[in-house]
Amino acid sequence: MINHHAVLYITDAINIVPSEVQEIETLHESARFFLPVISIKDVRTVIERAYQTPFASPYQYMIINTDSIPVEAQNALLKILEEPPVTTRFAVIVRPHTMLLPTLRSRFAVGAKSTGVTVNVFFREFIQSTIAQRFETIARIAKEKNEVQFQELYKGLLEYLVTVSPGAEKKVYEPLISYLQLRGASKKMIWEDIALRLPSGR
Repeated sequence: MINHHAVLYITDAINIVPSEVQEIETLHESARFFLPVISIKDVRTVIERAYQTPFASPYQYMIINTDSIPVEAQNALLKILEEPPVTTRFAVIVRPHTMLLPTLRSRFAVGAKSTGVTVNVFFREFIQSTIAQRFETIARIAKEKNEVQFQELYKGLLEYLVTVSPGAEKKVYEPLISYLQLRGASKKMIWEDIALRLPSGR
């Protein structure tokens, strides 16, 4: 459990999550934002969610895991860390090379560096399935408008590109990734394209 209202962790990759944060995700209400770059729009989403009241826990946790936070996004994040909602705590995970404003960094307690790797089970099952099964999964998620599972696929794809996919292969996916936060039929079509490009599970 995080005792400070905001804790900063430094890990080597976006798929490496400290065990303390993994425990929080398992036991408490949390919202996760795993993105290579956290934009000011993303920070506004974090802030909006941070002001919601947790349903079944004393605290909710905003978990941000990123390679980069632009200055304008850092300034927006700084404001909520200066006067955080009493029921919200923050865990921010960055890389060793991530540049943070001194004023923002001063708002954090520093957590231990971690080398433990999380496994996105939902994405692992997706990539291990056949093309036909992937299409069925995408069609079901789209029909149900299940944004949670779309986000799990998105997060899993980012982890895959960081840890598994060779550099040349990453370029195949890069033009598609920026569109995966869209809603509607376009997202379904993009995921179908990705499903065809991913290595065949069996």
